[in-house]
Amino acid sequence: VAPYTTDYILEVWGASGGGNHQYSDSNQAGVAGRGGYSTGTVRLNQGDKIYIYVGGQGSYKTSYAGTVAGGYNGGGYAWKTTNDHWTVYSGGGATDVRLVSGNWNNSSSLLSRIIVAGGGGGGSMQSGAGGYGGGLTGGVGNTNGTTVAGGGQTTSGLPAGASFGKGADSTTANGATSNWGSSGAGGGWYGGGVYSWGSAGGGSGYVWT
Repeated sequence: VAPYTTDYILEVWGASGGGNHQYSDSNQAGVAGRGGYSTGTVRLNQGDKIYIYVGGQGSYKTSYAGTVAGGYNGGGYAWKTTNDHWTVYSGGGATDVRLVSGNWNNSSSLLSRIIVAGGGGGGSMQSGAGGYGGGLTGGVGNTNGTTVAGGGQTTSGLPAGASFGKGADSTTANGATSNWGSSGAGGGWYGGGVYSWGSAGGGSGYVWT
């Protein structure tokens, strides 16, 4: 609740995707996409309410088949098909400020966001890093030279599966057609995309003007 009528500086940091945080080399297997950062100024009157949604970090699954949930606030889930040594990583959630409360995926609440920092995409099962969170545009996921797009200001990351506020989940319907599975994308203003067994794109950020 705003204590005074004045201009307020807002700063938000998105959550990182699941993966290895000890390496900066983009060719290192399982490198997590880092969360994005956004800042802006908003005029609030005394008594105005804003609602802060903090993104959750992505997680991972190894050894056994199944899914692993994405980070809170739009992180895409990872999907693993076989009981083998490959590890898949889910996407990080966005962090945002809203004027309307509700569940994180409530459409009215999502449309009321005034500032967003995108979540990072999950790291690759083999080599390549997840895309970073935006910013205006989420970073691309990169695996052995194959890239998937991050979210933008008006479109979600490709191929299909991402949406407004939500990073793509790793499912066969969204292009993850390998024998092993795939990692999940970052949430954001628009979410990042996923494809096959690679890393995933980051979600975009947003600042209302």
